[in-house]
Amino acid sequence: MINNTKTIKKMQTEENKMNQKISDLESIIQKNNSVIDNIPDLLILLDPNCKILLLNEAMAKNLGETKENLIGKNALDLFPPEIAKNRKEMAHKLINTKKPFVFEDKRDGRWFRQKLFPVFDSKGNAIQFLNIVTEITKQKEMELSLERKESEFQDISNKYNLIVEEITDVLMQVSLTGKILYISQSCERISGYKADEVIGKRFTLFAPKKEWSKYFSKLKEIMSSELVTPFETYITHKNGTVVPVEFTGYRSKESKKHFNAVMRDISERKKTENKLKESEEKFRMLSDQSIMGIGIIQGKQIKYANDAVSSITGYAKEEFISKGSKILTNIIHPDDISFVSDQLQKKLSGNKDVVNRYVCRIITKNNNIKWLEIFSKTVNYEGNYADLITFVDITDIKTAEQDIRESEEKYRSIFSSASEIIFTIGSDYKIKTWNKSAKMKTGYKQSHVIGKSISNLKIFGNQDELKDYIQTIFKGKTATLQELTIITSFGSKRIFSVSPSCIMDKTKNVNEILFVCRDITHEKERHGKLLFSESYLISEPTSEKAVEIFAGIIRTGHSGLYICRTSDSKLINIFTDVTPTIVKLSKEKDKKYLTCSNFEELLPIIEEYVSKEKQSIVLLDRIDYLIINSSFEFTIKKLYSLTDMMKKHNCLLLISINPSFLDKTQMAILKEELQIPPEQQIEDVKLEETLFDILDYIQIESRRNILISHSKIGNHFSISKLTTQKRIDMLLEKGLIFSKKQGRKKTLHITNKGKNLLDHRSII
Repeated sequence: MINNTKTIKKMQTEENKMNQKISDLESIIQKNNSVIDNIPDLLILLDPNCKILLLNEAMAKNLGETKENLIGKNALDLFPPEIAKNRKEMAHKLINTKKPFVFEDKRDGRWFRQKLFPVFDSKGNAIQFLNIVTEITKQKEMELSLERKESEFQDISNKYNLIVEEITDVLMQVSLTGKILYISQSCERISGYKADEVIGKRFTLFAPKKEWSKYFSKLKEIMSSELVTPFETYITHKNGTVVPVEFTGYRSKESKKHFNAVMRDISERKKTENKLKESEEKFRMLSDQSIMGIGIIQGKQIKYANDAVSSITGYAKEEFISKGSKILTNIIHPDDISFVSDQLQKKLSGNKDVVNRYVCRIITKNNNIKWLEIFSKTVNYEGNYADLITFVDITDIKTAEQDIRESEEKYRSIFSSASEIIFTIGSDYKIKTWNKSAKMKTGYKQSHVIGKSISNLKIFGNQDELKDYIQTIFKGKTATLQELTIITSFGSKRIFSVSPSCIMDKTKNVNEILFVCRDITHEKERHGKLLFSESYLISEPTSEKAVEIFAGIIRTGHSGLYICRTSDSKLINIFTDVTPTIVKLSKEKDKKYLTCSNFEELLPIIEEYVSKEKQSIVLLDRIDYLIINSSFEFTIKKLYSLTDMMKKHNCLLLISINPSFLDKTQMAILKEELQIPPEQQIEDVKLEETLFDILDYIQIESRRNILISHSKIGNHFSISKLTTQKRIDMLLEKGLIFSKKQGRKKTLHITNKGKNLLDHRSII
């Protein structure tokens, strides 16, 4: 009986101690009630059955009731059945495991981070639990926005890798079998492994074996959905230490072979949570350990600043307390101080017309500029108005966004300023990009073509050939496309040599085809009457005209063989944008080129070339050398064989000679065997190509109702004022343009004679 009495008394004593512990905890909470109510996070204390014991004003407002009405109610009754069931399971898990845990969820378009901490009695039993809820909608939106931007620019041109490598988080691309396809360089900062040590290996390389089941569970979840909420786990550092991390996985709708993941080192966050868990002053310690800066300003004094304020700004907490609000003039960026000061004064005076959330810049103590997102509100602190400020450092996000914008602007600048027509087409046959030069030369604006199928646009004259090429490339096969015909909005037809190339993503899949096009209409029309299988004689004192015709035909996509006695130094200047095969007429051997000294040696060389290169052009410069080294009669006999060879292989032969080397009889024999190139003339007007380009430019701009001045021509063709004036004077003298005064400037307009000349495309 005595033993029973002692046992009962002992139990009553323990119960009294437990009740006193709970009473003490509630007392601590009540004493800090005014600070609790002004913290932006949602706080609630519950018993194991989820009965509400205590909560702050923010949580009461979120639940849509007053604190008085909520205390004593069961929190599960305030949620829909599915959420209530989930919260009940979590409460049981927390009470049973006695371990805190963190998770994130999304409700009504808003993201929240939920932190649950057990509260113990003197025997170590979990008798209550504390739920701290932080809204992280803005952070999540910024994270998702960055991920989308990073994905988009990475797929276009792979130009943004440097930006990715500077981000602290580890970005990964993982196959659905768990193999790492890509990982950013920040991997080494967290795991100790360099990127090239990891790529190609399974992602379980990082994970302790006891965590494998969690990894594979999340992998299945990613395979069945597009986005997996962040989950916490551990990785093993290369040096053997354990690092807590947070993983987020997401898979785009288009991707069936891989998913993307973000791994974040949460060591600091875990340390903060552990300190909060160990601290008896839970709410004060929550502020001190937060990664968010938290401060209270009242009047000219700074009443409170947490550790994060110091780490973000570089100033010690003691400096904030001693200097008061004056320190803000040193910290806030000069461009933002007016707005921030105005908001501070309004909140200290209780003004309702305020902005509670904004972004500003600060200058840290070591003169670095940082971007902060500010959450600021008027609170009642110790009986007077005060400004409760919380802020987060978003400098990395701002910097990444700026880098992306600058990279995009640089890419667009290069793309837009190119003189060639540049555009891209996707596998759906739709035009994705269209540069400024394409707009200028075709008359079609970007809004006319981008996003539209080439089948509906009717722009390309050889549309079927273009579609076949695109289809072949996207099937992973090889194909060639040498020319494009574009029908401009002005009604004219232009011919372009085209250099297509593929834009691939990191998995080597073709996303788009890039077309770089150069206008060869002039060359085509200028030499269009020269027939393949024929041979032509160009009788000029120099070989310049023959070389110009030869190079022009090569530019239209044909291969060429140049036979000459030209020195190497001159060859470099003659052929700047084409690369013909060269044979030197010489008795001496040349290390760089083939050489021959007579027609008997030359004919086999030409035969071998034209039999391989279909529809090629051959320019025999300095035939006088061959005549001198043998005889005119011998040379003309071999020439007959050469012209027959051109017919057989459907090739084009040009022979250049200075007429002063031969007598009239010899010239007549050559002209009998060889044809003379046709000259195009209109009203006895002959026009150099440079003048033709200016005349063509004036007509195109006039059709677009754009006035053309002297300076505009000089800028467009990059020529001096003197050269511009000389070329304009030539066009005026020929009656192809006329000048008209528009205010202080003279504008240039094309005449009917000029239009007629352009229609016939006459160039010499």
